Amino acid sequence: RLINTLAASRLYARDTICVDLGTATTFDCITADAVFLGGVIMPGVRTSAETLFRRTSKLPATDLVPPLRVIGTRTE
Repeated sequence: RLINTLAASRLYARDTICVDLGTATTFDCITADAVFLGGVIMPGVRTSAETLFRRTSKLPATDLVPPLRVIGTRTE
């Protein structure tokens, strides 16, 4: 996480929020002067989806596949 944010601050030379989407989703903040401010670790997309499928009675499990378009126009 520190290397990700340090690289982002060096590449963009400004205050940066670095987001990493993996097993966990992390949000980390660093200043343009390379001062690490902190961050948040959350469950990843797959972990969150699996929890939704298990804990909701009317939401069927579906395969997670990349969308054709990034901005959706329907709830499917």
